[in-house]
Amino acid sequence: RRVYRLLRREVPDMANDMLQEHLQLSVSLPVDDSCRVELRGSTWTARNVGTVPIPPGVNVRIVGVDGVTLRIEAPN
Repeated sequence: RRVYRLLRREVPDMANDMLQEHLQLSVSLPVDDSCRVELRGSTWTARNVGTVPIPPGVNVRIVGVDGVTLRIEAPN
């Protein structure tokens, strides 16, 4: 057990690690709609969970992760 604990590293939960991270959208995204985005070398689905549409080129923030879907909002 001691060896296992020494070799096993604590890996942060990916969902918590991504919260508050920012990314830039290349397309407009209406409220409650989704699109594909690139982040950390992978393609994700991003859903606008905010109250305003997001225009292209805006830096958005990740406010949650549901499986392989990033919940995003436009900055205040």
